[in-house]
Amino acid sequence: MEEIQNPFVRPEKKPKNKKFWKILGLTILIIFLGVILFNFLNSKIGASGSLIFESLSGYPQASLSNKSYGVIYLKENKWYVEINKKQNSYDLAPVMVSVSDNGSGYVYIENGQWQASINGKTYGHYQIISDLSVSGNNFGYVYLENGQWHVNINGKDYGPYNYILEKNMKVSGNNFGYAYQKDGQWYVNINGKDSGPYQNISAVSLSGSGYAYSFQKNNQWKVNINGKEYGPYTNIISLAVADKKFGYVYDNQGKQYANINGKTYGPYDVLSLLSVSESSFGFAVFSEGQWKVNINGKDQGSYSAVKDISVAGNKFGYIYQEDGKWKAKINNKVYGPYENIDNLSVFESNFGFSYQDQGKMFFVVNPAK
Repeated sequence: MEEIQNPFVRPEKKPKNKKFWKILGLTILIIFLGVILFNFLNSKIGASGSLIFESLSGYPQASLSNKSYGVIYLKENKWYVEINKKQNSYDLAPVMVSVSDNGSGYVYIENGQWQASINGKTYGHYQIISDLSVSGNNFGYVYLENGQWHVNINGKDYGPYNYILEKNMKVSGNNFGYAYQKDGQWYVNINGKDSGPYQNISAVSLSGSGYAYSFQKNNQWKVNINGKEYGPYTNIISLAVADKKFGYVYDNQGKQYANINGKTYGPYDVLSLLSVSESSFGFAVFSEGQWKVNINGKDQGSYSAVKDISVAGNKFGYIYQEDGKWKAKINNKVYGPYENIDNLSVFESNFGFSYQDQGKMFFVVNPAK
C-alpha cells in the first residue's frame, strides 16, 4: 500500500553532509595560510624578483643580505628608508642602513640629534652615530657623546674612547668586534675581551664563528686570526674572515701576496679587493698594464679596471671596465654597460649594485638583465 504523507506534519530534515563542510573549512584554511605565506615571502626580496630604486641625489645608500634589503633614496623632495617594502619618510637624508636576514636598522637625524632605529626600537639622542651593524636580534653602533666615542652592543655601553676605527665595528651572529684608541695606544675588543696595546690597527673582520684583525707592533705588521698570529710583514693591505675560511693581502719587499687558508698566491705587482666566504674566495691582480680577477684560484678576464669583488657560496661577482664602459659580472652573466657601477654585494639568493645610466642614479636588486 502506498504511504500517504500527512500534509500537517513537517517533513523530517535530512542530516547535512559533514564531509562537505570539512572540505570547505579546510579549503578556506589553506587559502588563508597561503595569503599569509605569500605576503611574508614577498616582504623578502628573494620572492619579489627584481627591484630598482632611483635617487635624485647621488647613489641610493643600500644594504643587502641573503633574504633582505634596505635602501635610502630621495624622491619628490622626501627622503625614504625602505626595508623589505616597508617605508619611512624624513625631511633630512637618513645617514646609513644595515640589514640581515632577520634584523634591520638605520640612522637618521631629527631636530639636530642623531638616532638609530633598530628592529623597531629607537636609540638616541647623540651628537653623531658613525657606524651601524645589525645581525638578527644582535646589533651594534658607534656614537659620539660629550666629545667621547662609545660603542653600544645590544644596549650595553663600551667606552669612552678617544677614537674608534672607522667602519670597522662588526656584529655577526653572537659575535662583535671593533678597534679603538685610548691614551695613544690601539686595542681590539672581541666579544668584550680587549687585546693590545698596539702601535696601529688597520682592519677588523668578523664572522659568526671567527674573527681577524691586522696590527702593528714593534714596527712590524701581523695578522691575528682566531688567536693565531701570522707574519711579520712589511704591510697588511686587507683581510677577511668567514666561518670556514680566512684570507689576507700583505706586502713584502715591494711585492704583494694573498694568504687564503694558509695557501700563498703571488707575488704580484698589485693585489686588492679580497673577498672570502665559507667555500670560495676572490681577488684582483694588476700585471702588465691589465687587471685580472682570480676566483678560487682561476684567473678571469683582462680589464682596464676592476672594483668591488664579492663571493658567497658558489656565487661570485665583480665590477670591471672594458672599452670605457662599466659592467658587472655575476656568475658569468654580464650586466651593463653603464656609465658607472659601485657597491656590489653578492649572496647565495640575492645580489645587487648601484649604477649610473644617462646621468641618473640607481640601486638594483636581482636585475633581470
